[in-house]
Amino acid sequence: MRATGERFAVLREIEHAWRPLLARPEYRPELADDHYGLLYLVARRGCRLRTVADR
Repeated sequence: MRATGERFAVLREIEHAWRPLLARPEYRPELADDHYGLLYLVARRGCRLRTVADR
């Protein structure tokens, strides 16, 4: 959000906590207070998509 906050607004955020998964050995305990999920962003100003060649 720090990187995109000025250019994009959050349309939808889906967040899940790591803590319920930490009983399984493949997850790192230091993730206990973190979250994972999806973040859908929309441009605040009209932005047109460009091809990579146009950059």
